[in-house]
Amino acid sequence: MDVSARHETESLSFRCNVCGAACRKKFSELGREKVSCHGCGSTSRARAIVRALSVALFGQNLCLPEFPRRPDLRGIGMTDWEGYA
Repeated sequence: MDVSARHETESLSFRCNVCGAACRKKFSELGREKVSCHGCGSTSRARAIVRALSVALFGQNLCLPEFPRRPDLRGIGMTDWEGYA
């Protein structure tokens, strides 16, 4: 099987770090702005932002529902996606 054919049939299983849903997508269906979580409708870009925030704040990749309560931390954004909120 050539590389392009494998790309069309192989898939990636992952846990969405926005909502925690178990997801599976073909590599050919993944893209920066393509919805890839059936649970919350997040994109790989949105999940990358959540991962960067999680690692910066807590030193590990956590799902948003697993973020520890930290009343000493405040986030402010004027154009945030509702999924982040």
